[in-house]
Amino acid sequence: VPYPIALFFFLISHSIFYQIAFYDNVFLAEEGTLVIFTSDARFIAGGIRTDDARPGITYFAPNKQWTRASHTAHVEGYVWITDHSDFDFPVGHEEIFQPMAVHNSPNSSIAGRFVHLTPPVAPIESGIGKIAQNYFWEVIGNVPAQLSFGWTSLSNLSELTDDIENLILVGHNGNQWKIIPSQLNTNFFGDAAASTLNAGAITSLDNVDLNTYSRFTLGSVVKDTRIQVSEAFTPNGDGINDTWHIRNIDLNPNANIRVFNRWGSRIFEAKNGYE
Repeated sequence: VPYPIALFFFLISHSIFYQIAFYDNVFLAEEGTLVIFTSDARFIAGGIRTDDARPGITYFAPNKQWTRASHTAHVEGYVWITDHSDFDFPVGHEEIFQPMAVHNSPNSSIAGRFVHLTPPVAPIESGIGKIAQNYFWEVIGNVPAQLSFGWTSLSNLSELTDDIENLILVGHNGNQWKIIPSQLNTNFFGDAAASTLNAGAITSLDNVDLNTYSRFTLGSVVKDTRIQVSEAFTPNGDGINDTWHIRNIDLNPNANIRVFNRWGSRIFEAKNGYE
């Protein structure tokens, strides 16, 4: 039965000491389910860990939430919810907090976890340049849901891209990694600042069919490295096409640029790079 006082769980696994405190209702249900009925489950230190080889899951009852999860205090394993329209999952793995969230999912039953391991090896859809090689999220649900996934500096997004605008969400449909239409948004588990390569979040534009996709990770689009030269410019100070631009010239830092007029006379030259 729920026990309405502070409960402390002390878990020892692989010589690591874990502690979590609940200052409200919590109880253990059948098949190793930790049921949280507290309106504000506050992570203090350590976390909750379940083992893939044994039954176990952390369940947040409807309208129940949490605070203060971090790299050193989170749920390492599946978090399960029912009847939450919106919920942030306090999931992480091996001292990396990398939460996910669901939106617009009333009458749902959804479980999710973060895994700091190599994602399933599979072909990638045309247009995807890279996908993360050392982590993914797993989501199991009975209804489609809009999904958000967050990252921190430990996510090493610089290995995927040097431009945040090239970041994409990809999903595994059992056979292939495919692009999930998405958009960058503010860091939903931090200070609500705009997303950067060091911290942020990405959200699917539409509800995702969880019967088709169950694993998700971050990726980047194929970068267009072609040299593209502006064919004209109008330097009249109106702020439109005032600068002659050579797209991707920065990828060739030692380039020599020469401009000729219609009669073949050289009118401009930049040696060893052009800005």
